[in-house]
Amino acid sequence: MPGTPIKRERYAKWAAVVETPEFWDRLFMHMAEGGYISDFAQREGIGYNWLLKNAKGRDQWAATFARAREARASYHAAKLDRMADDVESGILDPQAARVSGDFRKWLAGRMDPKQWGDKIQAEVKTLDVTQLHLEALRRTIDGTAEVIDEA
Repeated sequence: MPGTPIKRERYAKWAAVVETPEFWDRLFMHMAEGGYISDFAQREGIGYNWLLKNAKGRDQWAATFARAREARASYHAAKLDRMADDVESGILDPQAARVSGDFRKWLAGRMDPKQWGDKIQAEVKTLDVTQLHLEALRRTIDGTAEVIDEA
């Protein structure tokens, strides 16, 4: 087995911790409150890269992870609102708020692009009337066209 006995022992300890649902609940709550995964991993005493590698292999947590990212994006949007209030009341410097606000907007847009992203995606379907007309003519010639009673 690769690795030193110390590393194997550490990885086994980390694996036991992440097997508990409470661990994942704490992680997702931490994310939803605007926290970083790296800070959480450090607080829990788990390697950041190891945590990410093991989290990717857990399909059952993918939807919860996505919701936590969306909640984190909403946290940053709410923080923008509080910053605007602080600027209006004179507590926060407008330039500092602008820099921080631009970053938070960017971050929210990456975490939940559907709600906070800049890109607007419109789905457009085109209909080739010429092709439909040719198909109707072919059916008429073949005798398979439906007859519409205009009476």
